[in-house]
Amino acid sequence: MVSKVLLIGGDIIQYYMAKSLIEKGFAIFYYDLHFPKELIGAKKIQQKQDLCNLMRCKDCVIFCAEIENADHMAEELNHRLLYDEPADRSCLIWKPDGDIRFLLREAVAEAAIVEAKLLSRKTVSGSSALVLGFDVYAEEIASLLRRWDAKVVVVPEDDMEQKLAQYRGYDKCDRNELAAFLEGNGQKLGESLDFVFQCSSQIPLRAKQICCLSPDTILLNMTQDEKALDAEYARSLMLQAKHCKNLLSEYAPAVAGRLLAEKLREDLQKKAS
Repeated sequence: MVSKVLLIGGDIIQYYMAKSLIEKGFAIFYYDLHFPKELIGAKKIQQKQDLCNLMRCKDCVIFCAEIENADHMAEELNHRLLYDEPADRSCLIWKPDGDIRFLLREAVAEAAIVEAKLLSRKTVSGSSALVLGFDVYAEEIASLLRRWDAKVVVVPEDDMEQKLAQYRGYDKCDRNELAAFLEGNGQKLGESLDFVFQCSSQIPLRAKQICCLSPDTILLNMTQDEKALDAEYARSLMLQAKHCKNLLSEYAPAVAGRLLAEKLREDLQKKAS
């Protein structure tokens, strides 16, 4: 039975995750992570040998916040933590079952809308928005915008997203015709946009598209790729552009931490049964 959790890397979200796990009866250890204040029941690990000992515990599970691929997680742990030590590991390495993005989708979408509203002089209600991509985050953002009576146009990344956006009833634009869509055959449809949510690094927003937008348009890059949106060029045109890779940490760390803690306990219970 797992009773210890080792958190490696991350930010304020992992602090709230630890806080929630302690309430659920787990002993918490953390490494390469700063907590804003001390938590009773949580211990900071600083020595390599202590890490090695935890990794040999059968009642310990490790969560690395910065490692996306579960297949490479053990290898990465050995590289980052053990260096020249043998790969002697008895503990579990936790990667959430299913898509963690789906778990956090509502919190991310709400944080994105709040960020957009803070940067704009316009209201979200009745606004006009362009959503690039239609993954789990983009879909939730589009859904929330639609609930606010915003006019939403979606630019799907591939055929699957195209079919999903059509099924959900959204107006769509082909990714290869984005510039032409924004120019609107001389009508300059791009100038009517209030918000652009860049949710796909595979649909980059470059000068050709950005120059079609109004100076009042708010551009939010929701991807991990800073180059997905040419923010420097956007700012040269007096547009507000921001890379929002840490929205949950800024707006909803407690919610995200609690959701991760609940998911960890749920996955452990499934594994034990």
